[in-house]
Amino acid sequence: ELNDVFGHENVLVTGLSGAAKATVMAEKYLSSNRPMVVVTNNLYQADKLEADLQQYIEAEDIYKYPLQDIMTEEFSTQSPQLMSERVRTLTALAQGQRGFFIIPLNGLKKLQTPVEMWQNHQITLKVGDDIDVDAFFNKLVNMGYRRESVVSHIGEFSVRGGIIDIYPLIGEPVRIELFDTEVDSIRQIDVESQRSEANQDDVHITSASDYIITEDVLKRIKTELKTAYETTRPKIEKAVRQDVKDTYESFLQFDTNFIDHQVIRRLVAFMYEQPATLVDYISNNAIIVVAEY
Repeated sequence: ELNDVFGHENVLVTGLSGAAKATVMAEKYLSSNRPMVVVTNNLYQADKLEADLQQYIEAEDIYKYPLQDIMTEEFSTQSPQLMSERVRTLTALAQGQRGFFIIPLNGLKKLQTPVEMWQNHQITLKVGDDIDVDAFFNKLVNMGYRRESVVSHIGEFSVRGGIIDIYPLIGEPVRIELFDTEVDSIRQIDVESQRSEANQDDVHITSASDYIITEDVLKRIKTELKTAYETTRPKIEKAVRQDVKDTYESFLQFDTNFIDHQVIRRLVAFMYEQPATLVDYISNNAIIVVAEY
């Protein structure tokens, strides 16, 4: 019996190769009501495991946190597809959902938004809900959404009178119509024609970024960055001192009304007083598997 192999203590399983590993993990996951977290050496192995699992586990139950080398990742532009995978995984972990989670080892080391802050920046709206409009807009900006005149791309929202259009990172673009501060209707929209389509009772809006950046976070970044710069400046070689100063000053120029998460994410080390890692997101009852290939 597989349960006898895993038992209730830490156990080493050897002699498995290729798809056999996925078979054993899938059987254990399917026979349990607990989430399973599998740590792989790298993203390539995470992708391979994901592909092998799909013959056993429904795709919507598999979550992957895609991450390359941490240094490269922090200074590269993140595609919407990659970002949606991360946000989907972070949200499911933060909510304690049961699922099969695949995380490259580098992903466990990466600094994350504190769990409670992440949980507080997930939005669910239902028809009939009353909302604080200004607070709602501020929360969208904190979550990485950009305010535009017309919504045409993922991660954008627009406001025209009592009509709010949002193109979530995950899910279809929606149009929320307000009667004063009450949600009067929620409908899908066609971003090409800008026409309203099917009605729906509710909508769930996840973050558009894998970091939550509030006004307090921005203030902290400026304070901590200044301290770090002033402390290290005397130690910097004169040949590159001006370049470092220019880079430092460019980071201080960001507009709080237009926060580019693709740029600010590079300053994650300065964002939070107590940053989290994915370990903080993992449920206490999760089955943890370290897959060494």
